[in-house]
Amino acid sequence: MRFLCLHGRGTNSDIFESQLGKRTRFLDYLRPSTRQGIHADFFNGLAALVSRIAPHHTFDFVDAPFECSAAPGISEVYPAPYLAWHSRYDPEYVSEVHDFLASVIEEDGPYDGIMGFSQGASLAASLLLCHEHIRCSRPDEQLDPLFKVAIFFNAVMLFSPSREIGSNITEAIKLQEEKHMGFLKGEPQFLPSPEFELLETSSTTSSSAPIVFKMPNWSSTSSTSLSSLSSISSAEDEPSQEIKRARKRSVALESLSLLKAPTVFGFPPEITSYRIPIPTLHVMGAEDEFAEHSEKLVQLCRADKAEVMRVRDGGHDLPRTKTALDECARLFDFVTMMASLG
Repeated sequence: MRFLCLHGRGTNSDIFESQLGKRTRFLDYLRPSTRQGIHADFFNGLAALVSRIAPHHTFDFVDAPFECSAAPGISEVYPAPYLAWHSRYDPEYVSEVHDFLASVIEEDGPYDGIMGFSQGASLAASLLLCHEHIRCSRPDEQLDPLFKVAIFFNAVMLFSPSREIGSNITEAIKLQEEKHMGFLKGEPQFLPSPEFELLETSSTTSSSAPIVFKMPNWSSTSSTSLSSLSSISSAEDEPSQEIKRARKRSVALESLSLLKAPTVFGFPPEITSYRIPIPTLHVMGAEDEFAEHSEKLVQLCRADKAEVMRVRDGGHDLPRTKTALDECARLFDFVTMMASLG
């Protein structure tokens, strides 16, 4: 099968390819000054996923259209450019990104599957949901799904490109402004407030709650970030405190740009009537700060075709240990087999 691959925010297609690819490809792309400092165990983990997957699959890695700051820790390991799929999150801007991907698919496709990490995973899911909305609204046309299979690594928030698709989640997001500002100012004492808890239980706002950019309790976070490659000395090390603080600032800055959007639409599973109908694989770190969004994405897919892998002790990153990589490759082959059988 042929896959369209979408990287996360603050990286690029080459970085995503090297993180999924074989050891030699990874070494080629690293900054020369960092090649000698990467621990050998790392290559037995993160950089070995593609080598475990059946060889008849191919992967096309596409660059996002907007420049942004590097994800925390990435610039110490990888050269620029650092790219993002979204510049803003209101429908008009999201629609432009969907159009961009549609042109990629038209020019370079067809593709059998789509794969994404973080922001790339959420964009892939948004694309699939919008196509399913069109299919459901035009039953007489008997349109095929956009892809046969989808692989999602640590998805974040999903955004809709249309006011007619999805639900307005702007007010629910704005309610979090105080907490976002607190994290931007480096005030880790900001924890979920009573108002935030009401977002998940109130009958007037519960439909928007799953898409809220919920900030985690950073004081209890012990996950290892994909962006902390430069500080990894073994497969078990945690990111440095500098990386964790940089990650918080990066998330808060992105959240503030979202708050400036006049209207933001998302896909709360409680009121979204359609589901991604194809086989899907959802890989998420058990300690990922944004795991709630991956969990909600699972709900937006057909339960009988969704495989879920929760990486023990994993954070917002790709699987790294041999056990996790072997299981991920097994599930990858399983969902692609399901897709090939129709």
